[in-house]
Amino acid sequence: MPALPNLDVSPTVLANARRAADKLRKSMAVKGRAAGKQVAFRTDIHTVLPLLKLVDLILAQQLRAPRDAVDADEITPNQAAGILNMSRPSVMRLIEKGELHPRMVHSRHKLSRTEVLALAERQTRERRKALANLTELSEEYGF
Repeated sequence: MPALPNLDVSPTVLANARRAADKLRKSMAVKGRAAGKQVAFRTDIHTVLPLLKLVDLILAQQLRAPRDAVDADEITPNQAAGILNMSRPSVMRLIEKGELHPRMVHSRHKLSRTEVLALAERQTRERRKALANLTELSEEYGF
């Protein structure tokens, strides 16, 4: 049986699933040969349970991975407001102006964390530049 790629499954769970699959395969082969026709196949839950556990672990990992990757990069307007040190309505005005580009999830806005951090960096640079200009003017006019 080939190894399962990129799965965090314990060796015990995998070994139990392999034994259960072998047992099912042998049982199905014997039942299928009886009289050369379709035969009702029955097995007990203890034979199938290790396979179900493995399938459950695989599905949980595969379903969780992509969602975590997307959610880690997307934030809500409230979280963006915290990063930008402003209110949520101010973030919504930035969206309306086109400075932030949300993705709609149902009726909710989701913002790219990267885009919000880039905006925060731009705002910091602009504030520093304005402060430097103000300092230069105050020195020039002796304030």
